Amino acid sequence: MCIRDSTNDYYQAPANGRPAADRNAILYSMELIGPIEDGQVQTAFQRRLIPSVPPKEGWDLAAKTALTGFASKAYRRPVTSEEIDRLVTVFKYGARSADNYETGMQLACQAVLCNPNFLFRVELDGASANTRVLNPYEIASRLSYFLWSSMPDDTLFAYAKSGELVKPEILAEQVQRMIQDPKSDALVENFATQWLQLRKLNNFEPDVKQFPAFNPELKESMLTETKMYFTDVMRGNKPISEFLDSKYTYVNEPLAKLYGMTGVTGRDFRKVSTEGTGRGGVITQASVLAITSNPTRTSPTKRGRWILEQILGTPPPPPPPGVPDLAEKHITEKMSVRQKLEEHRKNPTCAACHREMDALGFGFENFDPIGKFRSADGAAPIDASADLPGGRKFTGATQLKTILMADKQLFARSFIEKLMTYAIGRGVDVQDRCFVDDVVKSTSAGNYKFGDIVAKIVNSDPFKKRKVEGVGK
Repeated sequence: MCIRDSTNDYYQAPANGRPAADRNAILYSMELIGPIEDGQVQTAFQRRLIPSVPPKEGWDLAAKTALTGFASKAYRRPVTSEEIDRLVTVFKYGARSADNYETGMQLACQAVLCNPNFLFRVELDGASANTRVLNPYEIASRLSYFLWSSMPDDTLFAYAKSGELVKPEILAEQVQRMIQDPKSDALVENFATQWLQLRKLNNFEPDVKQFPAFNPELKESMLTETKMYFTDVMRGNKPISEFLDSKYTYVNEPLAKLYGMTGVTGRDFRKVSTEGTGRGGVITQASVLAITSNPTRTSPTKRGRWILEQILGTPPPPPPPGVPDLAEKHITEKMSVRQKLEEHRKNPTCAACHREMDALGFGFENFDPIGKFRSADGAAPIDASADLPGGRKFTGATQLKTILMADKQLFARSFIEKLMTYAIGRGVDVQDRCFVDDVVKSTSAGNYKFGDIVAKIVNSDPFKKRKVEGVGK
């Protein structure tokens, strides 16, 4: 029951020596009683599995029929006769002990819900080959948990039963259907937040004195913008290069104020143009800029590393042991971030990685730790210029995005590898590289559209086959 305040305001001003009278009636609770019709009301469990109690002599057959359907749904495949026989045995024990049909069904259903075939996505291996082709029901489960993080629906089960789900054209058709289904929001929640590291935003707390505009509502708005943007690319089957740059985003009033946009009021999000703002794509959204910052200042190193890892798929090696941080005694607080990093790069062990990493991060220096545009840091003007290895020079995020877009195949390969890793539930190994190459090559002509990439992944060997554990070792 939703409880809401309901005010009945009354106020009478003081007059002729009479004190003021003020009344505010507030509804603070509600109680719902019912249902009041005669007869016993069925629970959801009863409606689904025991719509009516059969005669006692028909208990076993009725239980077998109901449990066959229930267990097949729970295990996401047809159950075997041996599995059903065991469940009916459990039913008989419960029903006979309590002389009650429902008690037996409850006990048998508990057995189903405790079974590893329900708790895990079981793919049983043979013993005669290094790899095997997944059966249609296993493919249905892989597909549904990839895109929906949930079990297959009736349509997928029907295609699995007919055996047609293994056909490439049917798989591609189902991908498009499933992406348009609201259940594909799970891919945004589970893949997008993992890929973009958005979960770090939960722990991001900038200095309140320096950034008083930051509050929980703004933090939630930052997260919502990126999720809605990812959803737009996903459901619109747009090129994944729009993650790098575009001419639109989604904002509400709090986020629009942060971005310096006018004409946006209210908490509802809407699609707006980013032309002329220096923004576009996820890499200039406040969520990403915040998680790659420190509480009191920006971090070109963190921002550059994020680009290398999440966008280009070329993570730098871990720093060698014993390397000092920016708190060295010859680095003073009066230095700018750029000056501090220049001192840091004088250490030969740091220079090799930081040269490219810091340069990429400098491109975002016009954005403060919460993603607000700035032209100065205190009294010092912002210098967002940098030189990348190979002599490529740029100033600011717009020019950097132009460089990234010019080599979008590198981003496409990184994105496809990360999405394939998520889809198959394991790391992409050396043997899988040729399949990643194939997805990159086959989707390049269509400009790497999101849905096309997903369709190619689910039709690849790493998705449709599995390695048999222990064979060939």
